[in-house]
Amino acid sequence: MSLSTKAMKASLYVSSWFPFKKDVAVTKKAHIDFQAMADSGQYNKRLVSKIGTNPIKKVVNMARTYHYKMTMPWDDGGYRLLPSKLYLDYTQKMRQLKTDFNVAVAQFIHDYPTLKLTAQNTLGTMFNQSEYPTINELRCKFNFDVDIIPVETAGDFRAELSRQEVDKIKAAIEKKTEERQANAMNDLWNRLYTCVNKMAEKLNDEDAMFKDSLVGNVINLCDMLPDMNVTEDGDLAALTEEVRDKLCIVSAAELRSNKDVRKDIGSAAKSLVDTMDSMSGYMKAVS
Repeated sequence: MSLSTKAMKASLYVSSWFPFKKDVAVTKKAHIDFQAMADSGQYNKRLVSKIGTNPIKKVVNMARTYHYKMTMPWDDGGYRLLPSKLYLDYTQKMRQLKTDFNVAVAQFIHDYPTLKLTAQNTLGTMFNQSEYPTINELRCKFNFDVDIIPVETAGDFRAELSRQEVDKIKAAIEKKTEERQANAMNDLWNRLYTCVNKMAEKLNDEDAMFKDSLVGNVINLCDMLPDMNVTEDGDLAALTEEVRDKLCIVSAAELRSNKDVRKDIGSAAKSLVDTMDSMSGYMKAVS
């Protein structure tokens, strides 16, 4: 089966109002007072309190984190590879995040006049009414959009060219697709290597402290990788199951309380890291 039947391309576009503005007068005064050069720095003032914008920022960060977690690198146009098996989970979560984003934006716009009055008191003589967008202008600065399109294939190409030129273009498309596919799979190997290596480093250092997420992250990754393995890479599938069987069998609490268990799991993690290090074809992704 071709990649186009196992995955699609997804892009996340989020825009927000940037509530900062360079204050030319204050910057110039600072340069004079401190006898500094004109290019030594500048003063950026916050136009409204971060209390008003933090809820929006929080949703945006959650969306971007989730988007990168569920997808793999693909092209330079902002699109990433989304496995078909993760499509329903991805779109459901993104719809919820878009709703949360719109709610946060609506609340911010409702509070905007009050936030401006507060800023007038906070900024003092630095307050400048002309630097604030109107309500309508403000609404236009916020957007949350997810775009999902098929993965292109060489067979999609059509043009009124000679057979020879068409074959050249198709070959170029196929080569580029293979390179992008390899890069996407290397990203999965990189995720697994990074996760296991972190566990090895923490557990083999007797003085190192760690959170419950040290184990939780490995479990979550092992649950996701089978669905993200769009090329059905046998080595990746086998190693994922080995990681699950050897590293996901005890809780973080037990690792902290039982030195012998910590030593055993730490050794197992180090052995798995060594195994991945020996697979030179994949180490290019993490070097």
